[in-house]
Amino acid sequence: MSAEEEEGPTTTTTMDPNDAAVPTPAAAAVAAGDEKKPPAGKVPMPDDYIATILSLKREPPPKPEYLSLLSPEEREKQLEFDAVCAKEDDALEELQAKILAGLRKDGYYLVDESFLEKSAAMRAYVSEEWAKMDWAGSGIIFGDWDYDDPQCVQYL
Repeated sequence: MSAEEEEGPTTTTTMDPNDAAVPTPAAAAVAAGDEKKPPAGKVPMPDDYIATILSLKREPPPKPEYLSLLSPEEREKQLEFDAVCAKEDDALEELQAKILAGLRKDGYYLVDESFLEKSAAMRAYVSEEWAKMDWAGSGIIFGDWDYDDPQCVQYL
């Protein structure tokens, strides 16, 4: 008997906003001994996507002290931006709730098959565009930080 068979299936978890462990799709299916097939055209969202989405938090609005320092035009733009951010944060919280509900009910969250294809295409596009950027004149300095010495940074 192998070590894996002796110990049983490995279980990993993601954390929900209430810090209650939620089994990941693979762990839940194995633990339940029930490998349900998703409906046609649907696939489980990858665990790393789920972990990333559940880790995101609502951005707090700017403090009144900050807003009082802005000109009326800047304050107007900031408030418009904050309204857009609030809508996006609301949508994120709805998605997080749907994902958590799917994890609790089925052990996974289903997405359209095209979701993975579109995600891969977007990653490829971003990588391609990133490679085209000229960082030399950007004013951004890349460095390698020595975490053992907080005073040390080695510029690349």
